[in-house]
Amino acid sequence: MAIVNRSAVIVRPRAPYLAWTQCNDGEGLAEPVFESMRNDPNTFLVPSWDGDTGRKAILEQAWPLLFELMLECWVTDETQWPEHRTREMFDEWFELIVSEVIEDLVPGEPLRDPED
Repeated sequence: MAIVNRSAVIVRPRAPYLAWTQCNDGEGLAEPVFESMRNDPNTFLVPSWDGDTGRKAILEQAWPLLFELMLECWVTDETQWPEHRTREMFDEWFELIVSEVIEDLVPGEPLRDPED
């Protein structure tokens, strides 16, 4: 096994995200998509960190982009996104699960971009 030089943040939407998606839901898909995102959440690789201070610094740097990526999962038109997004709002809308160590169980196959 090889340890990857990254950490991971798993982002699961919470009820406020569902409420926002329901405001932009003309087809009745908000709840099934929300449940899918809760059951099969997005995982993002971030730089590795050292200790609690490093973890906090990485998450403080990453939350705006994570917020945008999660909003984009529902609607790509940025004009429909909440304008004034804050860290407090992010923490209300999303549950984070962080993993400091990522082990590659397929070390013989290099990590790559799926579009390559």
